Amino acid sequence: MKIIKRAVLVLFIVFLLSLGLVVIPYFANMVMPWQRAEIIETALTWGGLKELPANAEVISVETKGSVFSREFIIEFECERQSLENWMDENGLDNPVPTETEDGLRMYHVAGHEGAIGGKVLVDLDKGKVVIDMSWS
Repeated sequence: MKIIKRAVLVLFIVFLLSLGLVVIPYFANMVMPWQRAEIIETALTWGGLKELPANAEVISVETKGSVFSREFIIEFECERQSLENWMDENGLDNPVPTETEDGLRMYHVAGHEGAIGGKVLVDLDKGKVVIDMSWS
């Protein structure tokens, strides 16, 4: 009987650990629909960036990290002229961007309000932008 109790206790502990190590972190990085606007606003604040262009279509909003660090990744599309205006408003051409292997322009952005900062990847031809900001 003692062996059965111990086996049940061990299985219960393994179950709790799997919840803590697998299930909870998985759901912690999910973005619920009601969180999207706040995450976008926070990522823009962390990068000292202005609002997204009015005609921007947000494609995806992702989160990564844990209690001790957080990363927000926002991808959006918009018309080329709106994108160029948004880049000018945010001073993204100063300093000069680096170019990735994919031909994207990568701008390194200093952090604001306690954030580490991050990067903004721009594809002017497709009108796509990825904002990747981190806090730790």
